[in-house]
Amino acid sequence: MNENSKKKKRSLSSAELRQKVIYYQSEAAKYKFLSDKYEMLLSQALQSTPISEEATTELKVAQENEERVECTSYFNYSFIQEKDEPPLIYGSFVIKNSGTASLNTPIICLKTNEADDVTIGGKIGEVDNSGDKLMGSFETWTYVHHDWRKKWIEDGELWLRPKDTAYIDPGEKLSFSGFDINFKNSNSLKPITIDGFCYFEQLTAGAKSLNSISITV
Repeated sequence: MNENSKKKKRSLSSAELRQKVIYYQSEAAKYKFLSDKYEMLLSQALQSTPISEEATTELKVAQENEERVECTSYFNYSFIQEKDEPPLIYGSFVIKNSGTASLNTPIICLKTNEADDVTIGGKIGEVDNSGDKLMGSFETWTYVHHDWRKKWIEDGELWLRPKDTAYIDPGEKLSFSGFDINFKNSNSLKPITIDGFCYFEQLTAGAKSLNSISITV
């Protein structure tokens, strides 16, 4: 075999090697693309896997055990009008813990639109555990503000808190009972409204009562 034949054979071998390198580089790129594609599909499939029944049960239990902060309040009252006497309202303001968490530091606010013509008296209440049966201990209510008269005259608000009751457990009631509302001017034909609000450490924004006292005197 002459030198030209040997050179030609070596030249062909180099060309084949280059072709093989190009071929396998192309194949490697193709399989890398397929590998990346299937890896992405696998990741999507894993993310969309439904939550197991056990995990769903644990979530439901956690939701059921979550404490609910809720308060319901309302007025119970009677309107009394005797001949030649100014009208009188006698009643109570009831606060019930209608949630599942204890409510701490109860405070109530009675608000009127005509403070100049209205006076509210009586600060006796009871704690009611069962809805019907009274505990037998009377609750004394005190003013929240030292200058409560000024607060009443300027804002028409009477803020009270129980002296001994620090919290209300779920299902319990606290009552500001035996209050009386007197009207100074019974011939003015003014529409007078008295609203009730209750506040707690867990309900700093307050909750308005279900009903109000409305009268025209």
